[in-house]
Amino acid sequence: MRIKILLPIAATAVLSLAACDGSPTDPTTEVLIGVLGPSGAEGITVSPSEGAVEVEVVTAGNGCYSRGDVLVAREGATATITPRDHRTLVPGEACSDIGLSFRHTARVEFSEARPWTVVVRVRAEESSEELSEFTFTIG
Repeated sequence: MRIKILLPIAATAVLSLAACDGSPTDPTTEVLIGVLGPSGAEGITVSPSEGAVEVEVVTAGNGCYSRGDVLVAREGATATITPRDHRTLVPGEACSDIGLSFRHTARVEFSEARPWTVVVRVRAEESSEELSEFTFTIG
């Protein structure tokens, strides 16, 4: 497994779910690339099967977070997995410090012969937009 730290890039895609009147008390929700959970790289499981790979990534957040989706991009024998979570902020309200974990799963099917490469992209910490990549080669 190779671990590669990328330069900071825009890791957020803002999705505003505020009401049409745009009141300053309306909650807003952001879709963010997931933060790797407290178990670190051990929270990433890559399980090959016949012609496919099952990938599970555990991300983490506080009381303002909820589990989002998983983006899967495949080019040839390489798949990139990016788990995303939602952060909902309500003006004037603090997020609880409760630690939450979110389990993201994806199945990638390959028509190419092995070896396959699976790249998992996550944020290393909540306060950062810096991305980490974990690369797995299935031979």
